[in-house]
Amino acid sequence: MGKSNVYKTNLVILSGFSVLYVITGNPWLLLPALLVFLVSVSSFKGAAFIAEKWMLTGKTIGTFNARILLTLTYFIVVVPTGFIKKISASKKGEQQTRWQRSKPLAENDFTRPF
Repeated sequence: MGKSNVYKTNLVILSGFSVLYVITGNPWLLLPALLVFLVSVSSFKGAAFIAEKWMLTGKTIGTFNARILLTLTYFIVVVPTGFIKKISASKKGEQQTRWQRSKPLAENDFTRPF
């Protein structure tokens, strides 16, 4: 990660905690913002460490959330839709599939298929 990206990442962290403080009014949110600011100003190694750990945390949370959200979407949207479709098709007496034959089957279709 380049030097400017490290400082950009730390600035985003600092801004995020500051905005959360303004929204919630919780003074404890100023401590991480102040800590990130002081470490970023005092040493590049410390700033790089914070940025690296922040990116690792974000990647871990993103991977976990993607799996959870996809699983929930499947079980909340896809499975009930399938059940509703299956139940409504069986009540109406519709065909189970929408397959339509182009021609009726003949005897030689099974004896000489090619």
